[in-house]
Amino acid sequence: GDKVAVKCDAGYNGSGDWTCGSNGKFTGTACTRKSCTANQVPNSDKKGSGSIKGKYGDKVAVKCDTGYDGGGAWKCDIDKNKKNDVKYKGPKCTPKPCKKTQVPNSDFVDKGSISGKIGDKPKNVKCDTGYNGGGNWKCDFVDKKKDKVKFTGKKCTRKSCKPTQVPKSDKS
Repeated sequence: GDKVAVKCDAGYNGSGDWTCGSNGKFTGTACTRKSCTANQVPNSDKKGSGSIKGKYGDKVAVKCDTGYDGGGAWKCDIDKNKKNDVKYKGPKCTPKPCKKTQVPNSDFVDKGSISGKIGDKPKNVKCDTGYNGGGNWKCDFVDKKKDKVKFTGKKCTRKSCKPTQVPKSDKS
């Protein structure tokens, strides 16, 4: 019988010849969706090795862990680098940033001079002479259930004088 060359669309397997049989019907390898290489998304509910699986066109919902932004739909789609291949693509889960801040009476006095995100190395705040506090300021949770973060650390407060008595005065 007659043969017809069939080329499957991108994202599908099965290209080849289809042959017209004696019954007048063509037979051949049907075009089927390609399987995506199993993948995972760090810092999410899909962080386990190979936890995202599927075929061309499939979507998988990804929820980021507490303290991370992003996530959403990951789709098995055409790999732009390898036109005849498919792979999962979607928004990654990145550490949640803290609102920039500053610490009066310290080396971080300028507005917004302390910046960073969850997991960053703490900033070592040094208080000005005559002030106590400072030390490590880090981006941390203030309400883990609501996924709220902010910089935490000791403020620089003025040192207080110890009570004293002055002999032969009204403060003796």
